[in-house]
Amino acid sequence: MGDLQEKAEYVERLLASTKIERFSYLVICVASAIFLLVCAVISVVRNHGDITVAISLFGSSGVITYTAGQIMRVWTDAMRLVMPPAPGGGDHGK
Repeated sequence: MGDLQEKAEYVERLLASTKIERFSYLVICVASAIFLLVCAVISVVRNHGDITVAISLFGSSGVITYTAGQIMRVWTDAMRLVMPPAPGGGDHGK
């Protein structure tokens, strides 16, 4: 139980010490996601609904999908720092 308490205190200290950075990162990510979505909508509307533009933006290798994946990677790395991988579970994220 002591190990769990130490980890909880460590996470609390880590969160408190990086509050400004986390908030800034969140604001920048949300703003860039909104900007990308607006650009995608404008591009699709100006090309009269051309499907190739939508696929290039939203497809599996598109800019918007890649950006969302990078945002999620930050959270995965944070969880990996706090919680060690399960025994025998492998490390699929690396």
